Amino acid sequence: MRRRLSASSTPFIKFILPALWLVASIGVALVVPRAASYLALWRVTVLIPPLLMVWSFAPLKYVAMDEDFLYVSNYWREIQIPFSQIAEVRERQGSRNTMRDITIQLTSPTEFGDQIHFVPRLILWPSAAALQEATSLAETNRGAAATALSSSFSVAEAIRQRAQRAVSASAARDSVAFD
Repeated sequence: MRRRLSASSTPFIKFILPALWLVASIGVALVVPRAASYLALWRVTVLIPPLLMVWSFAPLKYVAMDEDFLYVSNYWREIQIPFSQIAEVRERQGSRNTMRDITIQLTSPTEFGDQIHFVPRLILWPSAAALQEATSLAETNRGAAATALSSSFSVAEAIRQRAQRAVSASAARDSVAFD
């Protein structure tokens, strides 16, 4: 079963916010007098912010995962990436005024390049599987139980764990093939 990892606000951030800024700026520009001294101000307020938004938000992708694959979409095309192709997962924690994002570094390039950027969804409570695992571990190892519970809140950690399992399963298959 697919599990959405991207924030549901990604289409708004990527497409609608720059368009809204452009429309609002044009509306303000129509109200401001058209003197030559205002022409530079008009260009700065109308053109530059939406272009900067498009440039900075264009790499954002929609990301989901299931047991076998990471599904990445740019809202027109979707590709499947096996977890064994994930080299590194970096999470940048934003400050109060900035959003956090996750970058997945791949071992080989795909249609979308060798890095996937997305804004993770906010997870407010643990998944049922993580809660069950933490409960079973709590009796024997409280540290492992806490780790299992906290990892269910981190999208980056969930991807890291899935990628590590895929790499270790691949290594186990390779070692059996050589025996």
